[in-house]
Amino acid sequence: MSFGWNFNASRFLEDIFSILRQVTISSFFFYIWYHFAYRKHGTLVLAISLSLFPAHIYGMRYILSESVYSVTFWQLVLDLVIGFWWCLLCFKLRAINLRLPKTIIPSSDPYVLAIRQATNLKELHSEYFNATRKDPFSKERYSEEYEIKRGALSESGLEQC
Repeated sequence: MSFGWNFNASRFLEDIFSILRQVTISSFFFYIWYHFAYRKHGTLVLAISLSLFPAHIYGMRYILSESVYSVTFWQLVLDLVIGFWWCLLCFKLRAINLRLPKTIIPSSDPYVLAIRQATNLKELHSEYFNATRKDPFSKERYSEEYEIKRGALSESGLEQC
């Protein structure tokens, strides 16, 4: 009894290697996207993802015009839905990343600790100057700590000491 199905081992191995290659390449690009967009809070990779979407739409137009590809209407609709979802995700994550400070300084940072432990305004100003001179990219975060401590010193009356 034959079901009309012939097993071709070489074709099967080609298909398996093709799938593995596709998964490996996709995983590599996803990791790059994840690392720079999510872990490093960058916006460039997200902007590139958004700018490539029109090229993807144009490529789908090419696939529709060629009769070589056997793509159904629902496959194209699914591809469009996933593509628009991806763009929405990129827009949202890009907006979040633009709002985040460029560097997040832990509270165990020696400069933050020195600013917090200052006992008078002269010492506070000196520590703030040292912190911004050593790490100018974190000036905004050090400014927040400086203002908090300056307010506390002003309230306690230790500003002149």
